[in-house]
Amino acid sequence: MGTLVANWHDEAKSRTINFSVAYEICSAGQVNISDIIPDHVTIVCPESNTTLKTMSVYTAKGRQMLANQIRNSTRMEDLKREILERRSAAANV
Repeated sequence: MGTLVANWHDEAKSRTINFSVAYEICSAGQVNISDIIPDHVTIVCPESNTTLKTMSVYTAKGRQMLANQIRNSTRMEDLKREILERRSAAANV
């Protein structure tokens, strides 16, 4: 079991969500993500791409809502690929 800190830039809502994931790599080389824990959300200006506000995620309902949005995004496949790439790079060191 491993953990990774990551982020997802949700362009449609002009925000970046920072979160951590707990994952396991199966013997077949497939990544299973068991938990997504959102930490904070940064609202960005869509024109200038500057930070407008950063908010921590405190409530279980807020974490659940954001975790579901992350799970349903294209970020999940990218994240699984990144985990496998990091594993491969570490094995080659």
